[in-house]
Amino acid sequence: MSQKKIVTLNQNSQFKRLYSKGSSFVSYNLITYIKRNNLNISRVGITASKKVGISVKRNRAKRIIKSSYMKLFPQIKSGFDIVFVARYKTCYLKTQDIYENMFKHLRNAHLIDEKIYN
Repeated sequence: MSQKKIVTLNQNSQFKRLYSKGSSFVSYNLITYIKRNNLNISRVGITASKKVGISVKRNRAKRIIKSSYMKLFPQIKSGFDIVFVARYKTCYLKTQDIYENMFKHLRNAHLIDEKIYN
């Protein structure tokens, strides 16, 4: 069910495909786009636009999103592309706050099995 290595999305066309055709889940500090990719692996992308703030804030936002994803990674089903978009408040929050919202988004998308979560 889980994979060992994190594979990232790095092509603009891959991100655009998720933005236009993927399912989205929105909270005040995170937006999540999800779409099936017909592969045996799940791929992830993390973005933070200039609306988030200067580069230091954008990098912090991406860093805490990545940290939250690393905690959830073993529980996520394979075969999906996932993009996380930082929002303005993301860089001011702790990893645990982002983790909770990320978990809710992935659970609502049926990518995390309830039985695995403690």
